[in-house]
Order: sequence, then structure tokens, then C-alpha cells
Amino acid sequence: MNEHLKQLAGEAGYAAPELAGRMQRLAELIVKDCINTCVTIGNDVENGNGYEDQIAQWNNHPGPVAWLCADAIAKRFGVER
Repeated sequence: MNEHLKQLAGEAGYAAPELAGRMQRLAELIVKDCINTCVTIGNDVENGNGYEDQIAQWNNHPGPVAWLCADAIAKRFGVER
């Protein structure tokens, strides 16, 4: 478990060793879901499948935002994409 996950586990009250493994697996599933969400948004934006209003709010720079989001989440939590 990486240090960030350990910190969050402590904050959530999961200090008991028997819970750590299950907590880590849950955290990995949540993070992978977040990554997949960012990737899906990135694909939709690149293929013109919506998000026009959000693109306007991002000053017409949507692609890098979605991909950077996915990479940042993966790196922060130590989960492979």
C-alpha cells in the first residue's frame, strides 16, 4: 500500500491489519473507476460526443485536462492504468 493510501486508511479508521488488504483492494477499484471515467470523457471529447459546454468553460482545451486527470489519479494512488 502506498503512503497516500496508508494516510487515507488511517483517516478513515482502517488501522487494523486485517482490514488493510480489503481496504486497499476497494481503494484500487475506486481509483480505477475514476481513471476510466476520465479516459471515457477524454475519448468522448476527442470524438465530438458531447461536452461542448464544458469545453467552452475550459477555454477550448479539453483533451489534456481529461488525460492529465487520469494520470494524476493513477500516480497519486499508486495504481496502474
